[in-house]
Amino acid sequence: MPNLLVKNVRKMKDASKGNMRSIYRKMVGGNGTLGARLLPTQSGNNDAKIGGRVDNGERITQDSQPYKLYKYQLNKNAEDPSLRKLANQNPHKVYVTVKVPIVPEALNGTPEGDKKLEEIGAKFWEDLEKGAEENGEEGETKGNIKDNKGGKGKK
Repeated sequence: MPNLLVKNVRKMKDASKGNMRSIYRKMVGGNGTLGARLLPTQSGNNDAKIGGRVDNGERITQDSQPYKLYKYQLNKNAEDPSLRKLANQNPHKVYVTVKVPIVPEALNGTPEGDKKLEEIGAKFWEDLEKGAEENGEEGETKGNIKDNKGGKGKK
């Protein structure tokens, strides 16, 4: 049975379905201001209804490959009392950090670029959910960064 954080990640994914391509394009392009929201959209009562968010993190370089970090946090105004309790214990706590490669060629509109875009997006959700799973029901951060190399996600 999925834990509280995994359920929340799945809820965020469902809420973002209509914007996935735009979200993936922002990620692989390395766009977004540090600390600003990546997803879900910050409109209406999304923050309360969904209870979690992914914010833009830092840009880093490893082995000459640029990456962007994305940070999963909870909203302290979450409708779900369990999420709200965790968020209010430490409203700035990052539960999962996912590292996504910046791959401009995935934005070129070719079938190969589109495939790469989808692969990186699928791997992002896989890594985010795996990190949520590892951080447990109580949201204990284990401090690991999920390393998205842009490959195919596991089925």
